[in-house]
Amino acid sequence: HYVGGENKLSVRQQQEMFAGASIVVGPHGAGLSNILFCSPGTRVIEFPVEGGTDEFFAHLSMALGLEYWIAPALISKHEGVYPVSETIASEIASALSHLLSSSH
Repeated sequence: HYVGGENKLSVRQQQEMFAGASIVVGPHGAGLSNILFCSPGTRVIEFPVEGGTDEFFAHLSMALGLEYWIAPALISKHEGVYPVSETIASEIASALSHLLSSSH
């Protein structure tokens, strides 16, 4: 499911969606705070922003018992545009496929 943009969900809907997620993939930002609702073991993949991403979501994931990764090949300005080459897109698809095949 995609959360953001024109797809506005209530807090309750976001809570339910994240509680049922096995993998959360998203850019660094406020929306990732919804991982608070995830079950232990949920996999979290964060896309960093230009200028460095603090380790907030890494620490939050650790405290909640989530599996955390950062995708350093994808770096964006705060506008949320992620320039992705075909090679990087293929690597991301491969990594997600692996994660999905090893889901709990």
